[in-house]
Amino acid sequence: MIKSKKIVETTLKVLSAGILFGIYWYWINQKLITGTGQAFGLFGFFLLMSTSTAYFPLPANLFVLGAVASFDPLLVSFVAGLATMVAYFSEYVFFTFLFGFKKIATIKDSWLYKKVAPVFDKQRFLLLSFVSFLPIPSEPIRIYAITRKYPKSLFLTAGFLGRMPRYFLLGYFGRAHVNDVWFIISVLLFPVLFLLFIRGSVSIFNLIKLRFETKNP
Repeated sequence: MIKSKKIVETTLKVLSAGILFGIYWYWINQKLITGTGQAFGLFGFFLLMSTSTAYFPLPANLFVLGAVASFDPLLVSFVAGLATMVAYFSEYVFFTFLFGFKKIATIKDSWLYKKVAPVFDKQRFLLLSFVSFLPIPSEPIRIYAITRKYPKSLFLTAGFLGRMPRYFLLGYFGRAHVNDVWFIISVLLFPVLFLLFIRGSVSIFNLIKLRFETKNP
């Protein structure tokens, strides 16, 4: 039963990745970039990034690649950074309101929430900036920061400083490969591979730690 469930989940993830790639290739690449020489204006890009950064599972990295086909990577990354601040602001307001309900606020009493607190409180700004830079979902850390009433201005700034260099690097090195199928596939798959790498590294570390503790009780 569990094995069948995992197969279904894996299949859905693969299909989702395929759909995202199809949307990019047909809409942004074939219809817009190849057809007109411009995927979208900066304002349209700003709106897309404002939504894809927060609530909707839109391919933000692919939007960046679509934008740098027509605009300078530094300008694109700056606009994307501003869009991130807008998205983070809406997120801050929404989750502050949501955790105002007592039933939802009980999450703060969970053991996991309390266990994360000491780690988060040591390097709050650095941690938020770093997870924003990484090409993996950072919603749990952001939501945690909001529930800890982390200052809004620092929250938004951390998002900007984390996302802008990430998008600049992606745009700068990916600009010449906008029409490369394998490059686009690698951009889609990299977050998954990165998460698997982290998970594998943690498992190996725990295994080594367990063996060391067994030999040296």
